[in-house]
Amino acid sequence: MAWHLQWAGGISIRKLVQTLRPLRTVTIDVNGHELTAAPAIDAVTQDILDKINAPAGH
Repeated sequence: MAWHLQWAGGISIRKLVQTLRPLRTVTIDVNGHELTAAPAIDAVTQDILDKINAPAGH
């Protein structure tokens, strides 16, 4: 899997992890109402996600 991600993304695994680690989506329940906050994805990160065919925000 790591080799595939490195090959598909065109970057090292170390750089891939550093770039994608901060991406987190959080869901908060407030009085029965779920609020979801997705991370802001910059152009470089979106390019990597596109290359490895991963949907953003999921």
